[in-house]
Amino acid sequence: MTIIAVIGESTQVTTAQARLITRACHAQIERHVAPLWHLEPWPVRYYRRKHEAPKDALQIRIMRNGDNVRAHGFHDETRGGRPFGRVFTEAILSDGGSHYGTPHSISACPSHEVIEAFIDPDLNLWAEGKSGEMYAYEACDPVGENTHADLVHVPLRRI
Repeated sequence: MTIIAVIGESTQVTTAQARLITRACHAQIERHVAPLWHLEPWPVRYYRRKHEAPKDALQIRIMRNGDNVRAHGFHDETRGGRPFGRVFTEAILSDGGSHYGTPHSISACPSHEVIEAFIDPDLNLWAEGKSGEMYAYEACDPVGENTHADLVHVPLRRI
């Protein structure tokens, strides 16, 4: 079993906020994502520093800035094939985002990256479209909403 380590490095997010976000991500994986995908849930744990996380953990780092000032977050893998994720608080807040519950919130981005890293940690799942085009198997990008508010009154069905 893999551990997803959420590491709070940004000064724009307090330890308490990062812990709350991590607990929400853990509950989301355990209660909603893993059962729907018929997978065993992975624990999602908070660490203050990356060196405190287990060496084999899949790390999602909440950072102030990244190389691309417009990116809110992403997941990828190292040259050695080790999956990881990043969340950039400065880009989210400068785009009018907040910490919780609004479009482009800091809490939505780690949720997105944790789910996608859990479903396809090796970034190797693809789906073929009707015309033969190939699509990366991104669990969150096709629905792309930044809050769950629009989904509250929508009946969901299992497919």
